[in-house]
Amino acid sequence: MINDKRVSEIINEILKKEMNITIEKITQFEKLNKEITGTNLEMDYKNMILLYPTILLEYVDNIEKNITYNEEQGNIIKEAQKQLEKWICIYESTNIVSECYEYLIQEKNKLDNDFKERTRNKGLEESLLLASAKIGGITLRNLQRENNNLDGNIEEYPYTKEELEMIDKFGEITKKQEIIEEYVELNYTEEDEEEI
Repeated sequence: MINDKRVSEIINEILKKEMNITIEKITQFEKLNKEITGTNLEMDYKNMILLYPTILLEYVDNIEKNITYNEEQGNIIKEAQKQLEKWICIYESTNIVSECYEYLIQEKNKLDNDFKERTRNKGLEESLLLASAKIGGITLRNLQRENNNLDGNIEEYPYTKEELEMIDKFGEITKKQEIIEEYVELNYTEEDEEEI
């Protein structure tokens, strides 16, 4: 039982997002399955994903082993398998707090890698942490200029709208991680934290 509303909200947000992605991947797989085999399960994917995700994974694995498919179709099957495995790992975990924390780390790393790739294309290669610091410095200096405490022109951000959105998302994920870290610190012993 999680006794912190903020942590519960983070976990529910992650579960909802992953369930929706899982439903999407299974829907794509089921269309492919009907295309290849001519059969359709006509199932309620949400309930299957919530109640019987391991059975659903076995079903996908069985189709993957017993039908012939091309590369594009194989990618759809592999994506469905990977997403179901990811969902099961989070949803059926005995320590969902730890799984959600790990999920946030993976999301943050992926976002950071995407950002580095974007900035590499512009002749830089910045991490989101560095970009966040730059944005913070520019914002502070601009505020000082607006209050007539600093000379010079208002500075423009050296990032595109999409990059600024990535920086914001990075900040949001960092705050969620801090909330979970605080929760663990207050609610777990040192031995529990080592297991997490």
